[in-house]
Amino acid sequence: MFLQLNGIECITERSGTKGLEILRKENFDLVLLDMAIPDFSGIQIFDALREEGTVAEKNIIIFTASLIDQKETDRLLREGAKGIVHKPLAIEDLEQMVKIHLMK
Repeated sequence: MFLQLNGIECITERSGTKGLEILRKENFDLVLLDMAIPDFSGIQIFDALREEGTVAEKNIIIFTASLIDQKETDRLLREGAKGIVHKPLAIEDLEQMVKIHLMK
């Protein structure tokens, strides 16, 4: 809702499998990828895109409510994630990320 109110067109998908299909077909300026997705985790989606060699061309920000260790954080960032954000997320943090990645 925040993105739409700020004039940013966005789509959402609750199914990890469908989300991965969409990411394979479409190009987006920014991908907000939650780690906790029914039927296929955000990490699985990220790893599938990495294996296909398409992570580098996507601005992927990973959202997580769970604690991930520093080793996993470093891996995700090294392999192409543009950021990892822990939930709950303040609107100000989301606004800053959008400015950084969309309004360059």
